[in-house]
Amino acid sequence: MTQDKPDKPQAKERRQRINQTAKSVNVRLTYQEWKFLRDASTQLNKTISVLLRDGAREKIERESDLRLDNYDDTEHPP
Repeated sequence: MTQDKPDKPQAKERRQRINQTAKSVNVRLTYQEWKFLRDASTQLNKTISVLLRDGAREKIERESDLRLDNYDDTEHPP
C-alpha cells in the first residue's frame, strides 16, 4: 500500500474560486457623482458599492427624491 499525497490542485482550485468571488472594481467619479452617491447611501441606508452594483443613478432616482441633475457639477471638493 502506498500513501496518497495530498491533492494540491484541489487547494489551488479552491483559492482560485475564492479569488474570483472577491473581485473589486475601481471607478472614477466626479465630485458631483460622489456627493450624489454619498447622499443616496445615507438616505437609502445602502453602501455606495451596493448602489453602484445595482445600476446606481436610475435606481436611486426611482427609490428616493434625489436627482443627479440637482447637484452642481462645477463644485469641487473642499
